[in-house]
Amino acid sequence: MRLCGIFAVAVVGLCVVVLNCSPPAYLRIEDFESVLSQLNGEATRIRRSGKETTPLDFNAKIGQRMRDDRRPFWPALTDKWGVKLWAARRGVKVPSTIYHATKCDALPSLKSLPRHFVMKATHTSGCNMVVGNGVVRAQSECTIPGWLNPLGIYYFEKHERQLHGETVTDRLLLDACQRWLSAQYVSADTEWAYSLLQPAVIIEEAITTAHELACDIKCYTFHGTTEYMQHTTQRFHGDAKRDTFYERGTHWTAVNATFSSSHWEEDPSRRLPQEVLQNAASVCDRVGKGLDFARIDLLYTGDQGMLLGEVTAYPMGGNVHFRGEPDLNMRMGLLWY
Repeated sequence: MRLCGIFAVAVVGLCVVVLNCSPPAYLRIEDFESVLSQLNGEATRIRRSGKETTPLDFNAKIGQRMRDDRRPFWPALTDKWGVKLWAARRGVKVPSTIYHATKCDALPSLKSLPRHFVMKATHTSGCNMVVGNGVVRAQSECTIPGWLNPLGIYYFEKHERQLHGETVTDRLLLDACQRWLSAQYVSADTEWAYSLLQPAVIIEEAITTAHELACDIKCYTFHGTTEYMQHTTQRFHGDAKRDTFYERGTHWTAVNATFSSSHWEEDPSRRLPQEVLQNAASVCDRVGKGLDFARIDLLYTGDQGMLLGEVTAYPMGGNVHFRGEPDLNMRMGLLWY
C-alpha cells in the first residue's frame, strides 16, 4: 500500500512539474451567449492553411474537423445547456428545463420532480437516464476515462452498471450526478469542443407519447440545408431498433442504406410521411444556418411537434460505418465543402 501511495504521488508530481497538467480552462457557461452571437451572420467555414488536401468522404471530413476546427462556438453548441440557448435564438422548441447546475448539492428530491423526466450530463456523450413513474425506463451509460489519461495513457477505467428497470431513489440520482461530474468525456482529447466544457447536469421534461419515448430524427445539415435525415425508432430495444435514412429531392425518399450495425424500416406504412419530414427539415435548416455541417438531433412526437435535442459536431467520432446504396459516406462528403 505504501508503494502504491508513493507511485501515485510520483505520477501526480510528474504531471504537474513535467507535463504541466493544470486544471482545464473551461469555457464559462455565462459566456455561451456571447460566443453563440458570432453565428448570427453569414455562413462560417473553417479557415484552412491551403496546404492540406481536402478529403472527399464524410468520415475523413469529420476527422479533419477534429484536427483543425477550433471555432469558438462549437463548445457552446456541443453543450446540452448551450444548445438550448441556440434554439431560443432560432425560435426552435426544446424540452423544458427543471434543473441545471455544476454541483450536486442542490439536486432536487425525487418527490419534487415530475413523474417523467430525463437527467443527463451536459458536457459529454451518453451519461443520461429516462425516468418514468419512479423507474429507470432507459439509460445511455457513461464511460469513465482512466486517471492516467492526463499523462497521455488513454484507457477506459470502467463502465456504469446497467440501471434499466431499477427503482429510482434520491441516492441513485445523487450517485449518478456525482459520477457524471467527476470526469470529462473520454474522447475530449480528440473531440476538441468537449474539452472546454465545464461538467454539469441537467434535468428536463421527458418527451413521451402515452406508451413510449419520442422517436429521434437526426438531420445531416450542410450549409443550412438538410440533405439527409435519419429516423431512429426503438433505440433502446436491441435488434428491434431501426435507422431509416431519407434523401432530399423533389420529395423525401427512403433509401436502402443505413449503418452497418443496423437495419432500415422496410414496411412503408411505418415510414415517416412527407409532411413530418418537411417539418423536420425546416426546423433543422433554421438550427443549421451559418454552419458548414452539423448533425442536428430532434425529438418528435405527433402532438408535441419537433423539439431540439442536441447538435453534434463529430458524429460517432468520424467512425460512421454505412452499408447499402447510395454510399452515404461519399454522398455526404461531397455535400460538405
